[in-house]
Amino acid sequence: MSDDTKRKIAGIDLGTTYSAIAHFDEYGKVDIIPNSDNERITPSVILFEDDEVIVGKIAKNQAVSNPENVVQFVKRHMGEPDWVRVINGREYTPEILSAIILKRIVSDAEDQLGEEITDVVITCPAYFNDNERKATTDAGKIAGLNVLGILNEPTAAAIAYGMNNLEKEVKALVYDLGGGTFDVTILDVKGNNIQVLATDGERRLGGKDWDDVLLNHVAEKFMDEHDIDPREDPEAYQDLVIKVEDAKKSLSKKPQAKIFAQCAGKSLKLSVTREEFQELTLPLLEQTETYLDVVLKKAELNWNDIDVVIHVGGSTRMPAVQEMLQRVTGKGPEKGVNPDECVAIGAAYWAAILMVREANELKEKVDAGQATEEEQQQVEVAQAAVEEAVPEEIVGMLGGVVVTNVNSHSLGIGTVLPGGRRKNLIMIPEQTPLPAKVTKVFGTAQDNQVSVEIKILEGESEDPDECVEIGTCVISDLPPNRPKGSKVSVTYSYNEDGRIEIHARDHETGQEVSTEIRRDAQGLSEEEMDSKGEEIARLLEEGPEAVYDQGYADQGYDDQGYADQGYADQGYADQGYADQGYADQGYADQGYADQGYDDQGGYADQGGYDDQGGYADQGGYDDQGGYADQGGYDDQGGYADQGGYADQGYDDQGGYADQGYDDQGGYADQGYDDQGGYDDQGYADQGGYDDQGYADQGYADQGNEDPGGYGYDDPGGYGYDDQGQYAEDGGYSDSAG
Repeated sequence: MSDDTKRKIAGIDLGTTYSAIAHFDEYGKVDIIPNSDNERITPSVILFEDDEVIVGKIAKNQAVSNPENVVQFVKRHMGEPDWVRVINGREYTPEILSAIILKRIVSDAEDQLGEEITDVVITCPAYFNDNERKATTDAGKIAGLNVLGILNEPTAAAIAYGMNNLEKEVKALVYDLGGGTFDVTILDVKGNNIQVLATDGERRLGGKDWDDVLLNHVAEKFMDEHDIDPREDPEAYQDLVIKVEDAKKSLSKKPQAKIFAQCAGKSLKLSVTREEFQELTLPLLEQTETYLDVVLKKAELNWNDIDVVIHVGGSTRMPAVQEMLQRVTGKGPEKGVNPDECVAIGAAYWAAILMVREANELKEKVDAGQATEEEQQQVEVAQAAVEEAVPEEIVGMLGGVVVTNVNSHSLGIGTVLPGGRRKNLIMIPEQTPLPAKVTKVFGTAQDNQVSVEIKILEGESEDPDECVEIGTCVISDLPPNRPKGSKVSVTYSYNEDGRIEIHARDHETGQEVSTEIRRDAQGLSEEEMDSKGEEIARLLEEGPEAVYDQGYADQGYDDQGYADQGYADQGYADQGYADQGYADQGYADQGYADQGYDDQGGYADQGGYDDQGGYADQGGYDDQGGYADQGGYDDQGGYADQGGYADQGYDDQGGYADQGYDDQGGYADQGYDDQGGYDDQGYADQGGYDDQGYADQGYADQGNEDPGGYGYDDPGGYGYDDQGQYAEDGGYSDSAG
């Protein structure tokens, strides 16, 4: 059999905290593929060491002793073009990090199966926007996978349920509380016909937030006892992260859990009851309950209409969640649905459905005499691939599966109204069944107008600044010499695969022009993605030191042999010890820099003495005998760099910096801008701490977001007259954009 037909399909649940992969086994059943540790789910955690990159349980455990080289909770940053994690001086984007996780999961599965996995469906939260879905697709491509599609997690869970309950006709509510995201979806399930009725959720709300509440509670108790905050010590913090997660899980089974916290030689043993934990986290639970009412109203149903409640995500095992769902819906969790595995299983079914659908559509074209020569050649390959990848007994059933999703975010066009106010003209509202197509008629704004520019926006607000700009389409080559007011129809299409197509038709001449926005990589070509894919494959196989072979530069040694070695920008800089004893290098300028001797044969910058016989750059004194870079004083005996706590608590003015206050003493990067006002995040990516202790633990993008501007549509763009007046449905626009 040719390589073209040897296509092994799989479904992947790429989670914030845990991931899983499923396939069709030799008996025609969809099942989870265990990883190399023989476990059915894998922690979505990466550890970078010199000689290897590790994904999974070992990486998660190393977060305590090696926090600066461990990356986790990547999913919360998908679609953020400016977010990177720096490891050993190298920048890693969310797409690259997710690709590393995907590559390891797939590699483990291939080792278990003894065959290559080629085609996958990857899941994402229903409330992911276009950029987040695009980033997920890119991660799969970089990992060397053919991404058949991106599937909403609640829909995947419903498919898993529907495929095992073909005889049932139910309205199902899927409550999906994962490690870092939350969705609630209502679906109409009629065997293999699944229709999403409504969906909503929060991209930054999950079990991790329950962990954070408990962690903060323990940290405050520790501070009361010892006047030390363990959240400010990287190792103590990471140790506490693991212990509170274990305690949370324990409290789902037992009425009480014990947590042993340690920091700076001090310790605290704390008992937490289930009731205490539930009281602390009640605001989070109430937040999810609010979404239940919102989605029910969107679906135009009442609770009596809901037949089945499907729990998805390990966090749904918390008794408080189950009790709330029972109280609100009147239904207990659906039996036979594994919260940790149903999403990956549904994704595997969907991968098979897409493959069968592709083969059937090609065959129908050939049978109708409408196929191109290339399609005629492809049909046999496609059918053979289905026979190889999908059990014969279910091919017919899968071919009849119909899944109708809805648009989780509105799609519109940027326009300008009279008076210059900008507006997002919504073309396809949220909750519209897909595929969707909408046509509106506009008029050209000026004589001889030959082009139209259209800004594509995603969001519910009429204010473009509160929406996400996902692309700009330019429709050119319209007929010349047309008078002002010539009618142009614009059709806005959005299909199940996430492709947006803009089609324009000139009414006078009948000329038609189309352009499509595809979800391609953010700034990466196919060749660049292939190159990145080869790079991460080598990273996992050989380790960073071998892949980035630069001698010792930026890896362990500088030109002198010791700088950038022990802890250079990897271990303690920006972690709580920078400019305090391990500044930027760990040991450089502390006893090993510059080889040990100055030009006079005396100890220089090494043994503790400078050229004047004073302590220099090591023992706590600068060249003037004052404390320098360690003890808290600069070369003149004054406070240096931070008042003694660089990148930990104080800025150059002695005010808190990068943790709670900006250079003016106002809150910075945490919830307030440099003037003391709220910044772009609300609580800045960390809920109160930066890269020193609470990265990505807080409530970023949940607070008071400072919307970015998208600018005005260009003159001559769609939707304005010569004075910037907005024209619609036969009115006159400046440029139809």
